[in-house]
Amino acid sequence: MNNLLKNTVWMSLSHLLSRGGLVVCGILISKYFNAIEFANYSYLILTVTTVAIYSAVGIGVTTTKFYANLKNDNDSPIILLGIISFVYAIIGSLIFLNFSHLIIPSSITVNFAVLGFIILFMAIDIYASNGLIGLEKYKNLFYGSFAALSINVIAVFYSIFKTDIYYAFLGLLLSIAIQTLLNFLFLFKSIRKDKFIDNLIFKRSHFSKIGRTVGPMVLVSLFAASGTWIVGKSIISHSINGLNDFATFSIGLQWYSLALFIPTMLSKVLLPALIKGDLTKNTLKYNCLGIMLFCIFLAYFSYLIYPFIVDFYGLNYSITSFYIPAFFIIAGLNACCNILGNKIISSNKELIWFWIVFLSFLTLNICCILFDGLGANLAILALGLSNVSMILMIFIYFIIEKKNHQ
Repeated sequence: MNNLLKNTVWMSLSHLLSRGGLVVCGILISKYFNAIEFANYSYLILTVTTVAIYSAVGIGVTTTKFYANLKNDNDSPIILLGIISFVYAIIGSLIFLNFSHLIIPSSITVNFAVLGFIILFMAIDIYASNGLIGLEKYKNLFYGSFAALSINVIAVFYSIFKTDIYYAFLGLLLSIAIQTLLNFLFLFKSIRKDKFIDNLIFKRSHFSKIGRTVGPMVLVSLFAASGTWIVGKSIISHSINGLNDFATFSIGLQWYSLALFIPTMLSKVLLPALIKGDLTKNTLKYNCLGIMLFCIFLAYFSYLIYPFIVDFYGLNYSITSFYIPAFFIIAGLNACCNILGNKIISSNKELIWFWIVFLSFLTLNICCILFDGLGANLAILALGLSNVSMILMIFIYFIIEKKNHQ
């Protein structure tokens, strides 16, 4: 338990610097740039993140699983998996560059080459960072995140000083590139040389091992990554206020990301322990209960400080008193889904998890079609119902599993 606590602390610090840094940068841009520029920035960040996850083709969780079992597996396909991640990262960034005119609205002026390289490094880093998570090298992750945050924040302040958002994207590119390089250096340093040499020879069994896990997780990653992007695209395309409503939605996502800070970090720490069988069901139950209570508290607190929030962002954004509290509740549901989903994945039930994610993704798309005129409020309805449907399906699965083992 002491080791789990130590890992949680280091993962917390790493996630705070990595993801929390991006949120803070977004808040600064929303404060010092106008609503349209902030909406454009948020849409581009959301797009490149989504495409990067597409390019990783479900390799993240698969990488964690293989590295977590590396000590007990003398025939691990970690090297082959790394090569596959490189190839798909390159393919994903090239596809984006070729079809960027269909993805990015013509009203947004941006250097597509910079976005392409951001996607490339983001996708490659998914392998390196998840490898370190599997090895439980959370302190090393912290070092990479600290370097990335430092570069990113400097770039954002310089962008504000120059009143040119282009420098923020350049800083983001440099920060992700440095983080990726450091994570790979730490990863290679953490692997024993004999393990590296043993797994350097490719075997037919390596392809089948990867395929059994990556197969379902490819589509899971696509569905999970697409949700917020589809909601955002629907708001831009069908809302009366277009980019202004998307800017409000982006502010909701900022607080949503902040609420997910501790749960996401906890989920990543728990996965290797689940794979090794070190955790009980009660541990998961209490973690989910604690996370949900924490998010309810945040929702209530954000409701109380609503006047301060409106004053901070300004009158350019249509933020109602219930908007940010709703995102906190949705974040709690999503966090519980991810933790319980990791339990399903660790039991080698990736196909079950695929169907749960697919049906919740279908729910989200149906909401976007039926309620496309709600503007920024569409996000609350679509994300909320999709997460509610997911957690209900997870509970049904666990009930069936319990009955089958009685």
